[in-house]
Amino acid sequence: MLMDEVETLIGKLKSQDAHVRKETVEALGWLKDARAVEPLIAALKDEDRYVYTGAAWALGKIGEPAVEPLIKALKDLDGLTPEVVGNVLVRIGEPSVGPLVEASKKTGNEHLRGTIAKILWYIDRNAKRIGHDFGCKEKGVFRAPKIPDEFRNVFQKAMLDKAVKVRV
Repeated sequence: MLMDEVETLIGKLKSQDAHVRKETVEALGWLKDARAVEPLIAALKDEDRYVYTGAAWALGKIGEPAVEPLIKALKDLDGLTPEVVGNVLVRIGEPSVGPLVEASKKTGNEHLRGTIAKILWYIDRNAKRIGHDFGCKEKGVFRAPKIPDEFRNVFQKAMLDKAVKVRV
């Protein structure tokens, strides 16, 4: 891959044609280049649903390098919905857990803390479901991500709070 191929694709995210933007976010996802993370986060705000859902998919494909910028976007939200950012973090899974726990501990914003708790709950639930679906019951074969016990009560409170909008 040429070094400027990713930069060329990033430039195409500014196209007026939604189809071009959609194809571009998909190509960036397949390339899995961390340089695309910030432009893809910006694409989450696109008015075309195929572009912003494609950008979410691409960020999930990039994985761990997208976690910290996504958590920053979750804090700022600046036009993004917590559902979109939460879905990507849940898709990334275990690499999201530690940074989410740290972000939750550092914030004084109860709404953000509740949103993070819901995202962690979905990561935990998905990991357990995947382990069960693949029959990984033996110790050591499958491990769900370690989420601190202190979040169990926060999970329950956040799941009941209608103001905390995370549905994944």
